[in-house]
Amino acid sequence: MEQTKRLNLGSLAMDYYYPWSNPPDRTKYNQAAKVGIDLDEEISESRTLRRIDAVLYSSSTIPLLLHWSDGTNLKEVDRKVAEGSSTPKDFEGAIVGQELTTKCSVCGTDFLIVRFDTVPVLDSSSSGESQERYRRHKFVENCPSCGSRWLPSVLEVISQVAPPTTRNFA
Repeated sequence: MEQTKRLNLGSLAMDYYYPWSNPPDRTKYNQAAKVGIDLDEEISESRTLRRIDAVLYSSSTIPLLLHWSDGTNLKEVDRKVAEGSSTPKDFEGAIVGQELTTKCSVCGTDFLIVRFDTVPVLDSSSSGESQERYRRHKFVENCPSCGSRWLPSVLEVISQVAPPTTRNFA
């Protein structure tokens, strides 16, 4: 069974990984593994995420994630990609993200998140497509632990990785 498919939808090519794929070991990039989370297992069940590698002009790659917030059926996208019948329309609801750990500045809780990234694998960098895609996308605007407003670029919270810290102001 095919593990990945090379797609050209924007300024850079990308290698699209199916949920059943075994991506290359990316230990130095893998924030999830550093906090004890199996991101590939999370993605295999995800209705919003797929793993990609952006292929740079030097032929090196950057591991990233595609995130959909519009309800796109990703099993259907996977099927189309595997058949070679996918089109840019299948990716209209997606934007590029990167896994990171972050700490809420109010309650101190640590999370593994997917944060918006500007690598142009879906759009031409010279078009207004990226801005429109960003405007339509739904973001996580509040900390899931305390509800305070936080980073404006959080696409998804994958997991809480540490409890809130207690602050001693005495």
